[in-house]
Amino acid sequence: MVNPEGIVNLSGNLQPGGTLEWDMPAGNWTILRFGMTPTGVKNHPASPQGTGYEVDKMDSEKTRYHFENFVGELLKRLPEDSKSALKYVVIDSYEVGSQNWTDGYAEKFIKKYGYDPIPYLPTLTGRIVGSIAESERFLWDLRRSVADDIAYEYVGGLKKISNEHNLKLWLENYGHWGFPSEFLKYGGQSDLLGGEFWNERSGYECKAASSSAHIYGKPTVYSEAFTASQQAFLRHPALLKQRGDWSFT
Repeated sequence: MVNPEGIVNLSGNLQPGGTLEWDMPAGNWTILRFGMTPTGVKNHPASPQGTGYEVDKMDSEKTRYHFENFVGELLKRLPEDSKSALKYVVIDSYEVGSQNWTDGYAEKFIKKYGYDPIPYLPTLTGRIVGSIAESERFLWDLRRSVADDIAYEYVGGLKKISNEHNLKLWLENYGHWGFPSEFLKYGGQSDLLGGEFWNERSGYECKAASSSAHIYGKPTVYSEAFTASQQAFLRHPALLKQRGDWSFT
């Protein structure tokens, strides 16, 4: 267990070349170095020309930058009399892992929760700072803050800039493999919501979409329907009807 009063923030002692200069007091010390780096995850599936690194989803300004350099470039190239054909920006199901930090996040965290998160970063290495309860409280605050920011900064930010261009944001409000937000709040920041159901299996995706739509007053819910990953083209409508009825209900 780490005593928070014994933690020393050495950020100011780190030199430009990456070395640490510190007149270390006597005793046994463990030096932990924390930094921020991109996750390295790329969007998928996509054509080679359309493949690139995932955008920071906890900063609406970076979301705006991404929009301007992707959808914005399409808008620039569309003839004026054809722009009405482009109506939606779509976020598919979230399958690109998590993130837990962004630029200026310590200051933002302090403003939101009233305490400095930096002394509690050792909890991310499995250490206990102060007490189990204190460490769990920080981890809860961090996860809640990340979930809120991905809902408001990413989805909300993308909706805002989409609407500025007379486009609506259409969202599948669920995810897998490290989804870092919360389905209901995440979906509530979009214009339109969609679930999903598969040929081969049942899931919670349609319920996530319909629940968020009910809570946030959205009258229409869509669904990606009859998705198939195996044994494609082996089913006919009569075999699919029961799954479709159940899912749309």
